[in-house]
Amino acid sequence: AEGRYPTKSLRDSEKAMKALRSLGMVTRELALEDLADRAEKVVLAASDGHTERAKEMAMYILQYVYHVSPKKHNRYGFKKYDIQYVSEDILTVLKPFPFIPVMQKPSHFEFPWPLVEQFVIPSRAHHPKCMKLVFTQEPIADVIDE
Repeated sequence: AEGRYPTKSLRDSEKAMKALRSLGMVTRELALEDLADRAEKVVLAASDGHTERAKEMAMYILQYVYHVSPKKHNRYGFKKYDIQYVSEDILTVLKPFPFIPVMQKPSHFEFPWPLVEQFVIPSRAHHPKCMKLVFTQEPIADVIDE
């Protein structure tokens, strides 16, 4: 885990959670400054050579953005997430930080893969579903757990 949240045993205890909330623990949404701080820490970790840790931290940010963003229901009743539903404030705060992990060239891939950076700003990353469409001309966000 990220190390900022209580263990599962504490989360399961309403009494413990009530005490933590009374001490100031954030339980719903982060302040935008805190979100920016976390994105900046991803950048710092990556620049210090802690790529795996930076990627893990980036995934927490992306999970948070997904969690706080409203979902729409499709015609089958399933919740659908789309970037268009993300708050403009969140997008603005995260925009300058290169915290989106970039997929690196697969070892079996025979064609040129011109990208060398490990992380990019959100506007430069494409969803992994687009990989075959954009090929290797644009960064592909490395956000799928296998």
